[in-house]
Amino acid sequence: MLAVALSEQQISPYIDDIAKRFPYRRLWIACYNSKTSLTISGDSTQIDALDISLDRAGVRKQRLKVNVAYHSPHMHPIMKEYAQSIGEIEEPSIKPLKKPIMLSSVTGFVTSGNELRHNDYWVKNLVSPVRFVEAITHICTFTGNQASLTLSLDHSHQKSLFVNFLIEVGPHSALRGPVREVLQGCLNQGRTTYVSSMIRGRPASQTMLDITGQIHCAGYPISFSDINSPDKSSRAPEMVVDLPEYPFDHSISYWLESRTSKNHRFSPYSHNVFLGKRVSDWNPLDARWRNFISTISLPWILDHEVLYLVFDCY
Repeated sequence: MLAVALSEQQISPYIDDIAKRFPYRRLWIACYNSKTSLTISGDSTQIDALDISLDRAGVRKQRLKVNVAYHSPHMHPIMKEYAQSIGEIEEPSIKPLKKPIMLSSVTGFVTSGNELRHNDYWVKNLVSPVRFVEAITHICTFTGNQASLTLSLDHSHQKSLFVNFLIEVGPHSALRGPVREVLQGCLNQGRTTYVSSMIRGRPASQTMLDITGQIHCAGYPISFSDINSPDKSSRAPEMVVDLPEYPFDHSISYWLESRTSKNHRFSPYSHNVFLGKRVSDWNPLDARWRNFISTISLPWILDHEVLYLVFDCY
């Protein structure tokens, strides 16, 4: 399998060219990661030829470290065995108060619990291409429009999605680039935050705590007791109230303050509506005040007018 930074229209000429070199075509699009990111699956010989062609063209790509061509007709021989291994999926005995909404990467739209209980769905998931970009775009379509949502009598508005956080659960943030590219093309740009549960080179405990902190800062309820004690083996934390007081040393003062600063902080008189307040550099021999007279703070001034009369005497 080969991850390629091309669109479906851009990769088609390369696949057609590879098909002309072999007696049959054995390359398929296995995953639509974003509008400019695809994953190609097929025979290893044709994948090698495509890798060489893209390398010559200077196209950015990456070979996936897998030995099986997933999400392609290569999975057809094991379809029946896979369906039999799944068997019948029973309905849960305890139904949640609020059913979670699942977007299918097989169809790109919302799926139901009844559909997920059929093994045919999971067989399609094995052999069909992953419609990741369509599923993420479907989320973005509703995100951020909650204020302008029209309430319907049939309560269909309750099925609308409002997603502020996308959390990738996997061994690495492999979908970070495609997710951010899809989010940039949506109308809700900047309203949805992407985080990954695990990042290569960082402890998983640290990345999970980072996600928890971001979710908490966004206003979502977090059970810190479950986070700090997931195994419930340790007792509840207690507040320490008997610590000795810290011996602060006040014998030496390190605060250097000017006279004007002290006059400003410790003025003996409050603000006067006419004079204002003493200037910080107060001198009783040269008394000065600072004030701003405004009709906003003193509206009664508008009712008082002073008339100046000037007489010329000859």
